[in-house]
Amino acid sequence: MKVTGGLVGITLNPSARTKFFLIAPEMAKLAEQAKDMAGVSSKVQSHHHNDMPSVLSRENLTIKTLAETIDYESIH
Repeated sequence: MKVTGGLVGITLNPSARTKFFLIAPEMAKLAEQAKDMAGVSSKVQSHHHNDMPSVLSRENLTIKTLAETIDYESIH
């Protein structure tokens, strides 16, 4: 579960830390139920951001450049 600002101050308090980690799954469940009710559920993702053509093209170019660099370095 994401917490705004992280777990500031909670790591030094064992009791607070224990309570947080015991309640965190229930809080995540409630948050997901609220999103479902509001119609903004994040369970289904239509595509991954790295599957975009521009990202794939850039990755392919980077891989090609790296392979060429390795080949060049192994020759010299």
